[in-house]
Amino acid sequence: DLGVVNPLMGKNATHKLTTFYFSIDDLPARLSSSLNSVYLVLLYYTKDFQDENNRRIIFAQLNQDLRNLEDDGLILPGDTV
Repeated sequence: DLGVVNPLMGKNATHKLTTFYFSIDDLPARLSSSLNSVYLVLLYYTKDFQDENNRRIIFAQLNQDLRNLEDDGLILPGDTV
């Protein structure tokens, strides 16, 4: 979780967000050691995740996106992984 604050509005304007990241284990060493090989996969309001129906929708979309990644791969500069 992380908090995003509008400095002009003070603490009352804090929005709590939850993030999920992933990295690919079998990347070549020159790529896996870089922060550029850590990918943001989900970013959503924490309060939205508290509702079970919203969780189902969020994870259904994540599941579909990861299946597409599995099927289509990932194109990196100079490599196709």
